[in-house]
Amino acid sequence: MARTLPTWKVVAVVAAVPTVRAVARTVDHNARRDEVAALATGLIARGGIDAATVRDIAAAGGYSTKVVSRYFSDKQELLLLVYRAAAERARRRLMAARTAAGDDVLACTDALLPLDGERQADWAIWLAFWGMAVSDPSFSREQRRRVRSTRKFLGAVIENAVAAGELPEDTDAEWMAADLLTAVNGVAVQALFDPLDWPVDRQRAMVRAHYSRVTG
Repeated sequence: MARTLPTWKVVAVVAAVPTVRAVARTVDHNARRDEVAALATGLIARGGIDAATVRDIAAAGGYSTKVVSRYFSDKQELLLLVYRAAAERARRRLMAARTAAGDDVLACTDALLPLDGERQADWAIWLAFWGMAVSDPSFSREQRRRVRSTRKFLGAVIENAVAAGELPEDTDAEWMAADLLTAVNGVAVQALFDPLDWPVDRQRAMVRAHYSRVTG
């Protein structure tokens, strides 16, 4: 069953999703396709996958259901685009963190945590899709690809930190990357379901405590 965000969290999550206005008659087809995906993202973040019906997506955009059907062969194609877009935003945040802080492992884990509205919305998207990833081969592949790519990225950062003398020479970068990503996922899920109990400072502190134990 798709997870539904608590009602009081809807405003915070929706604020992180790009606003899509009704479009003119002459449109850029790639832009229209992105608009449809953005509308679906907002609906899924609020109410799970079942909330992203063709009728509701069209209503949210102010156009007919034929517009949605024109740009996506079926609902699965649309959902895959939504999932991949969230994964791409996460990748860009990781890249930005590394550019800004260098090979700072904790800066990268911060980039993965749901510390602001956009990241909360993306985590809501991923959690909504996890149920599908268990049984749907397409989403299962996407989930595996995303996890492995993130783990590889963290592993490279850790290897560079080892080379710079910031971590012990005998550090197993691959194992540490998997360990830290597991910790991040656990904290993120808790934070999404119980944000009052998991404010930003506690999320960061918990991952840092785990990092200290792993590297200590």
